[in-house]
Amino acid sequence: QAAVTEGMVIVAPHLDDVYATATFTLAVPVLSLDNSVIGALIAVVDLSAVMPRLLQIARSSAGELVMLDLTGKPLLGTYQGGSSLTMIDFQVLQGLRAQTGEPMTFDGHLQHSVLGLAEMAESLPLIVVAERDRADIYQAWVVFRDMFLTLVVGLTLLVALLAWRMGRSIVTPLESLTSAAGRIADGDLSIQLPVSRRDELGRLTQVFNQMADNLRHSHQEFETASLALQKQNQLLETLSITDSLTGLYNRKKLDDILADQFARYQRNQHPFAVLLLDIDHFKILNDSHGHLAGDYVLAAVAKLLSQSIRSVDYAARYGGEEFVIVLPDTMISAAQEMAERIRRKVQATSYDFKEKTITVTLSVGVAESRKCDDSPYAIIARADKMLYEAKRAGRNQVRCAE
Repeated sequence: QAAVTEGMVIVAPHLDDVYATATFTLAVPVLSLDNSVIGALIAVVDLSAVMPRLLQIARSSAGELVMLDLTGKPLLGTYQGGSSLTMIDFQVLQGLRAQTGEPMTFDGHLQHSVLGLAEMAESLPLIVVAERDRADIYQAWVVFRDMFLTLVVGLTLLVALLAWRMGRSIVTPLESLTSAAGRIADGDLSIQLPVSRRDELGRLTQVFNQMADNLRHSHQEFETASLALQKQNQLLETLSITDSLTGLYNRKKLDDILADQFARYQRNQHPFAVLLLDIDHFKILNDSHGHLAGDYVLAAVAKLLSQSIRSVDYAARYGGEEFVIVLPDTMISAAQEMAERIRRKVQATSYDFKEKTITVTLSVGVAESRKCDDSPYAIIARADKMLYEAKRAGRNQVRCAE
């Protein structure tokens, strides 16, 4: 009757006991050709037809959907066993209707605490409530939290590992370079670092190795030059203290030896002896055989003297055909025995020079250090005096200063 008088009428959705489902009734007036109402067309719509769509939405959102009438009575729901759905609290329903689209916490249709929101149908007196159990939401949040924490920890560890690898890739070569530089600074120039990278650090390592090679070459050149200079210095030193003809110590070196021995004698009273030797008739030898023969004999006698003394003794050319032998820590008796041995050895030796055989003899003066001596030349003076006594006595003799 309302459709005839008012036009299209929609009866609020409700649970229809006849059809055992939620329905709503739609009444539309039927008009004749002259627009007079001749009746009404009434349709009963089964709301369960929308269940597949509701289930699809519920599956995609992980929540549940419940369709209510305006009093809050459940009509349809996506819950398993929807017949056990209960009405929610009226004040909650009022709150959901007043704040449509805003989430609220309330006791849901299964009497569990849920988080839900409501939307009003535009053309039907229906309320659609979407809700999800708070425990499920918390569990989902826990899973999300754990996943997030796992992701954060994983990313942190990954970043830390990458930072450590990057740090090691930079620090380790730098430590190697620093250590190698320290070894070079300590004098170890044999260092050679392996080049295993093609970046700036690899280039730096190559430059370092080149520098080490240059240092080694420079050091070798320096060592070679230093050794050559040392040999030259030794040669110059030897030449400065050596008589060029005989190879014995020269007069300058003899003066140093005598001064040193005299100083030692004054410190510890250990005596030393001096032999002053002269080749007999050397002027006649020069005149008869020539100066070259004289030089040859001088060198030969000098060699014989060097071979006849101890390693601690000193032999020097005093001047001309005279020689001096210094005998450290030697008494006059031992010095006399050595002088006699040398004299006999020279007398028994012959020298061949240009198909000529030459023999010479020695006159020897021997002196020993004394407490009354004020300089080494006092000893030389006594030995010289004994030498001339030997010559006056007929040469080829040894005379000692008692």
